Amino acid sequence: MKKILFFLLLISQFGFSQSEERSVNIEVYIMNEPLAGASVYIKGNNSTFITDFNGKAILNFDKIYSDSIFELRFMGSPVKFKLYKNCNLIKIKINSKKIEYFFDDKLLKKKKLKT
Repeated sequence: MKKILFFLLLISQFGFSQSEERSVNIEVYIMNEPLAGASVYIKGNNSTFITDFNGKAILNFDKIYSDSIFELRFMGSPVKFKLYKNCNLIKIKINSKKIEYFFDDKLLKKKKLKT
């Protein structure tokens, strides 16, 4: 009986640790064209992600806090933004200084970018 209880506790711990991992897709555009090679840095986490040739990156992280600040770095001054809860796609349009948050292709929120 003790072995079964221990096994159930072990499985539940593993399930909780897996549920904390999250991923968010990001797309970066400049002059309506994808921006390749831009880096997205998560302050406090020391994680950096680079956009591909299509201006896309997937941000994978274990824990992120609502006050975490992201920085988009490229050949200009860094652009700072925060993660909007429950989003799985972020589109950043540098020239129009807009950021859009989506969940399953549904627009959740639009904001002005801060530099």
